[in-house]
Amino acid sequence: MLGRFGTIILLVVWIWQVACVAPTEGAEVDWSRCTVWVHVEDMRSLVVYQAHRLALGQRRGHRPGRRRRIRRFRRRRRRQRAVVWQRLKPVLEELVREETVRAASVLVETEMGRISSYRLPMQVVVVTPDYNQVTCPDCGGATRCKRSYYSHPQDIDLERPTILQVYREVRECCGESCQWSQSPELDFVAKGERFTKRAKQKAIASVSEDGMPLGRVPQRMWRDFHVRVAKSTVFEWVHAEAETDLGEAEYTQWVQARFSGVVGLDEVHLRDEHGKKQYLVVAVDPINDRTILFDLIDSRDSDAIKGFLEQLKEMGIDPWVVVTDMWKAYHSALLDVFPEAEHQLCVFHVIQAMMKHTNKAILTYRRALPKETKAQKAVRKELWDGRYLLLKAQHKLSDPQRQRLEEILDAHQDTVIPRACQCKEAILALFRESEDKEDARARRDAILERFAGVPELKKVLNVIRGDDFEQMIVYLDYENLDKTNNDAERENRVYQKGEKVRYRARKTHTRLNYVRLRARQRNHRSAERNDHLRRRKKRRKAFTGRVDAVVEREAGRLTA
Repeated sequence: MLGRFGTIILLVVWIWQVACVAPTEGAEVDWSRCTVWVHVEDMRSLVVYQAHRLALGQRRGHRPGRRRRIRRFRRRRRRQRAVVWQRLKPVLEELVREETVRAASVLVETEMGRISSYRLPMQVVVVTPDYNQVTCPDCGGATRCKRSYYSHPQDIDLERPTILQVYREVRECCGESCQWSQSPELDFVAKGERFTKRAKQKAIASVSEDGMPLGRVPQRMWRDFHVRVAKSTVFEWVHAEAETDLGEAEYTQWVQARFSGVVGLDEVHLRDEHGKKQYLVVAVDPINDRTILFDLIDSRDSDAIKGFLEQLKEMGIDPWVVVTDMWKAYHSALLDVFPEAEHQLCVFHVIQAMMKHTNKAILTYRRALPKETKAQKAVRKELWDGRYLLLKAQHKLSDPQRQRLEEILDAHQDTVIPRACQCKEAILALFRESEDKEDARARRDAILERFAGVPELKKVLNVIRGDDFEQMIVYLDYENLDKTNNDAERENRVYQKGEKVRYRARKTHTRLNYVRLRARQRNHRSAERNDHLRRRKKRRKAFTGRVDAVVEREAGRLTA
């Protein structure tokens, strides 16, 4: 227990603490709590309570805080790092002393068995180039070593992590009047780089050739080549490679010399970083598998397409045939820029339009069918489930599918269903089996005459009716001209992948870099191809004329 003097002191301190809580104007203070303590509780219990409260306050003030614990933890971590460095330092010093052997491979295993991050074997290759043959590029005189240092870039290896210890020198000219001083360039690593050139090329090829997302390249580099690289570093490498200027004049001359005479045009819809619409227009050479030109435009009207075609004309590209889809802006722009070029419409888009109108005719007939009884509903369901058989080419059907199609046609005789199926097959055969333009025109006229009395197929027949039909059969005059624009469509699908988040090509400049890198890789792959558009020889008429001459000669001989 406290003494009498101590009790009095604590009591005075407590009274002073209570008295310090003076009421202010406009504030209500609850004094009932203090009054209850004084009149109800025993004085000794009150003194013990206040003494315990003051002791807790003093103890809390001297208790170490959070900052002190953080400082203690940091000091402990620094001591642990110092211990690790003291154990690793002799190993590294011994490695440096063994540098006398040029291009020697040393397998270094640390003795830190209890530290898991240092247990992987590491290969250090010492490279000491010969700088004595370096001459001054300004005056051509001899050079001497000004200072030397070491660089340690990472290199690829299939077995273990590899680091090159490259001896570098800063050379200066021996001439008194020449102030040239520089570190010579090496063919396998650039100055100040932490990775060799072939390691960078492996990472870039993973994106440009393999189509790998940027986020997976670091994993692949460590798994296959034991190179630690960050995703941001790969991003910088890829876009730096794309922005490298290979010479616009040389590229234009190269394209002109290897141009086949055919240009495929196609556009794809994109959005920039602000959500604004953009269109990536690509011009390809489908015969030589080459990308000629690409650009981002704000609209797809005839004026924007005309500006893109003028860029092609400035490059010296004068095509014989231009292959596009059925967008009307291409036709008007081609008449203004390349009036002498033939315009081939993509047959795939023509068949797509024909299939759309055929499907609408079938669905219109199905909606008109009654559906009161279960049997009528079953007929409607059977027609709905088997509508893909009516649109699919019959030569691609299997035997069960062909049998089911015959059942559907038998169930809907004397309706638009058999007529629509026959019209579809006739149009497909027109583009698949025609030998020349005369044969295609004859087939077209026969189709229009045969199905002219079917009003449900009017829009289907309008696809091949009119002057646009001549632009659909341009490919029949050439041997190696494709009737579709699949080459440009395929490339645009590849370029459109850059818009996805994992490829990090959402902004305008990053998207252009992605397309530029892919186009450059494609052109490099087909650099040796130099084919040209070839017209088809009219062998059919010549052969028929020779046969008629032989028949007449034999007939005359027999008559004589």
